[in-house]
Amino acid sequence: MNQSHRTVFRWWWAWADEAEERWLEDMARQGWHLDQIVFPCVYRFRAGEPRHDVYRLDFVAGGDRRAEYFQLFRDAGWQHLGQEGGWQYFRKTVRPGEAAEIYTDNASKVTKYQRLVRVLVIFIPILMFNLLITQRHGGWPGPWIQGVQAGVLALLAFALVRIGLRIRELKKS
Repeated sequence: MNQSHRTVFRWWWAWADEAEERWLEDMARQGWHLDQIVFPCVYRFRAGEPRHDVYRLDFVAGGDRRAEYFQLFRDAGWQHLGQEGGWQYFRKTVRPGEAAEIYTDNASKVTKYQRLVRVLVIFIPILMFNLLITQRHGGWPGPWIQGVQAGVLALLAFALVRIGLRIRELKKS
């Protein structure tokens, strides 16, 4: 077993990205530094000296201004670690008196979640269309596939509601 690397599976929800950031920071304080996002919710860490790193997640899916976007982060001292499903992972070693936030106001955080909602909403008609098609064709494995699609659709609806609640919470504070 290699003690210099560690792979960890950790499920997290989009509306709880700040908790995920804190977990990554705790890992860095224990000497495990995020090295790679292997797959959604699968992280690869490398061993090193414990340090006070700050991690921030942002949601940006595509766009023609990505080079400018990443340059802004580099100029502010953030290291881009990778992306998974539109989620961008950034790290910065904190020094006394240095800013450790990528968004300093709630309006910017709201915009991040609104970008996520715009992407997720695209999947609703696709899932509904697929559900309709499998329902019309029947036969095995039709009911099984319909159940999976209905479950994914319900999970998507749940996620959209939770993200909407997070947006509302940010707008109130």
